[in-house]
Amino acid sequence: MTDLRPEHRLLLLAMHPRPDGPRSEAIHRLVHRGLDWDHALGAAERLGSLQLLAAALDHAAVSLPPEVERRCRDARLASVARALVAEECLGGLRAAFAVVGIPFMVLKGLPLAQELYGEAGLRPGSDVDLLVRPADRDAALETLRQSGYRLPPGSLSLRFYRAHHFHFMLVRPKDEGLPVELHWSTQPFFSLSRIPVEEIWERARRVA
Repeated sequence: MTDLRPEHRLLLLAMHPRPDGPRSEAIHRLVHRGLDWDHALGAAERLGSLQLLAAALDHAAVSLPPEVERRCRDARLASVARALVAEECLGGLRAAFAVVGIPFMVLKGLPLAQELYGEAGLRPGSDVDLLVRPADRDAALETLRQSGYRLPPGSLSLRFYRAHHFHFMLVRPKDEGLPVELHWSTQPFFSLSRIPVEEIWERARRVA
């Protein structure tokens, strides 16, 4: 087995947004020895973790080449912008669902990012995932439709998704907001494993 490239060791060290003393010292040593920054940043981008790498480098207070610093800064700003869009989207959904009295749970997304990293912008996200109980599925769908959400062009029919799937993916045409995935289960009916959805509901908690 060959040793990892120093760029890959850097990425592993950076998977925590606020590296402890030993991690920060190891990051310093790697940067001081010299890195192929194009390779390191390219790998981080492919993994969707460039914002995490940028945060770890910033926390470790290492000196970076100007172009590397720019790319890291841009990645963090873009990630924060996506988080703000997701936050605005969730605020609108919360208000709409409150009117009709439908409880929902946010899967992954902003709550998980805040829980794991303490900063919502450090976890990449491309949509908003909501879980409702199966009995509330159609009422939740109608609420989203009244809020302007539709199936994307080229999608299969709602009838197909109801019969064979476990979520709808909906967008608002001409809106720069994030798509919404409305889940009424956590996995397809043909899955060999089972996630106990009711236990998830029982253990759910409110977050700000």
